Amino acid sequence: MDVVVYSASGKVVQVVQCKNYKERFDATALRKELLKLALNSYCDASILDMDPVVRTISYELWCPGGLTDPAASFINTWPKDWTAAGLAKDAANVIKSYSRFKDIDWNTAGEKVVSEFKARVRPSYFEGAEISRRVRGNLPVYENFFQGKVVVPRDDLITVAKYAVGAFLLLMTGVVAVVVRSNRPDPAPLREAPSFQSSRSGLSQCKDAHVVVGTARRDWSWAWMRQVLLASPEFRVLPKTSRAPGELFFKVYDYDSGHDVLVAQCDGDTCAELAATYKKLVPSATPQSGCGPNPTYQGNGRGFSFFDPSDPESNLPDPHDRIESCARLSVCLLKVDPSTQGDPGIECQSGKRKFDLSCAQRKTCSEVVDCLRERP
Repeated sequence: MDVVVYSASGKVVQVVQCKNYKERFDATALRKELLKLALNSYCDASILDMDPVVRTISYELWCPGGLTDPAASFINTWPKDWTAAGLAKDAANVIKSYSRFKDIDWNTAGEKVVSEFKARVRPSYFEGAEISRRVRGNLPVYENFFQGKVVVPRDDLITVAKYAVGAFLLLMTGVVAVVVRSNRPDPAPLREAPSFQSSRSGLSQCKDAHVVVGTARRDWSWAWMRQVLLASPEFRVLPKTSRAPGELFFKVYDYDSGHDVLVAQCDGDTCAELAATYKKLVPSATPQSGCGPNPTYQGNGRGFSFFDPSDPESNLPDPHDRIESCARLSVCLLKVDPSTQGDPGIECQSGKRKFDLSCAQRKTCSEVVDCLRERP
């Protein structure tokens, strides 16, 4: 494992495996990598000792050269092909290659290895273009480790471009508009303004898309997504399927006997924006968006209501619920001030960082942040 990320409490939350190969990474090699980690975890459960807050470990495969189609399909349809029978041949080779596994009999241990691993780990992958986008999006990494120079911050460029396009459209209708701005606008109120504007075009041609939010135990309240939606009024949650811009419909699919997968259905731009917003406001999350209504899970899923759009205040956390109160504080901090360092939610729940949880009861994120600043 090239990178292992731990929570403040010392539990594994993310694993990153880097494969900078000239050839595309194939399905056999992928299965063997996952099997090595699964078998090591079977021998020593502390290797994948999960944080109880995160609940599933993100396994990211970074391949600049890309994956073969079967390898990509193996991850995209996870855990469909992660079966003891289907892995028997690769497991035998891995067990034979490493003395650590010599006492493991796959015929007796296979089912346990497979079921425990898929309950703990959710794999994903990133190829060349996405890796480049991530690197360029992290200015300190890009400037310190790569040959490049940031001339204009991306957010400033987008702001200028929007004004330019607006002025052009006004001119096209015979109206002359003069816009003079001597200072950058105060970002805090803008981030709470209920408007929908997607800047991600990867799914823009898809009319029927989805976002896999994550996996959690069946009785989980999806506190983090609820607080993201409460802080992001540009998204509208509906009780039925809709494909209008900004509108969302949520379903849950069975993951295993005790866990569900939460999936949002929306038009392409809305799903792309939702995935980006959720990742920005919940740094430990790994949402996955795609075109099509069904993200390859079995069945058609079932409609799921966990957010009340008719009464926003009803979505505020219970004052006695530490997890959701921390989620509310963290989401609002990152919403109002994206430069906030670390992961406030994890730090709040672990006790590493002290917050006044009563601030989570304020109605708007601006009020939440003001409250936190008033009470050190």
